[in-house]
Amino acid sequence: MGRAGIAKAGAPVLCLDIMGSRNNVLWALIAASVIAPASADATVMVPTTLEAMSVEAVLVVTGRVLAQESAWDQAHRKIFTYTEIQVLERIVGDTDPKSIVVRTMGGEVGDIGMKVSGVPKFTPEEEVLIFLRNDPVEGGTFQVIGMSQGKFRLVRQADGRTMAVPSVEGLAFVRRDGTGTYKVDESIGPQGELDLDALKVRVATARSAAPAKVPTVQPTTPTGPITVP
Repeated sequence: MGRAGIAKAGAPVLCLDIMGSRNNVLWALIAASVIAPASADATVMVPTTLEAMSVEAVLVVTGRVLAQESAWDQAHRKIFTYTEIQVLERIVGDTDPKSIVVRTMGGEVGDIGMKVSGVPKFTPEEEVLIFLRNDPVEGGTFQVIGMSQGKFRLVRQADGRTMAVPSVEGLAFVRRDGTGTYKVDESIGPQGELDLDALKVRVATARSAAPAKVPTVQPTTPTGPITVP
């Protein structure tokens, strides 16, 4: 768990949140030694790749933002925002939902706001492409993989093409230096916009090249008599 800022709605809040990626527990341990002044208000993490997100995702869709609602958690300590997204196209996934709900940390309830750096931001009617994992806390909702790295804004061009525009707002990235120490590298930024059709090909190629996932078999306890030969 990293830091998150809570303040009156509209007030500027600087925060560092070490959440949203299974690797970020490590960054909570090293953050104090790698954060540069320019990244002090950012979530620090190792950059992921389109291919890695493609393999991890249980669902990759394009969609249109329909509505948002923020609420306190049960302990009344953190605010989460629930974004309903109409699914326009399923690119990866075993199901074909008409809409999904994405849960992100932060938001505003009444006159209280909570800001978490690096969390993807959604706006009404925005068209997006998102890489999703199942939310481990709230069933039926999803998390964006890689925080804001897993969200692309879709922009339609005059020539008919659709471009996927990445965003790494609120993130600072680290890489190992020559001594093996992780350092914030401000030269690492978002990749350029991608043609949506080309992006789909990369997703499909990454998943086809990944090793097959072996289903986990749950052990069972015999309920009848056991015969030993």
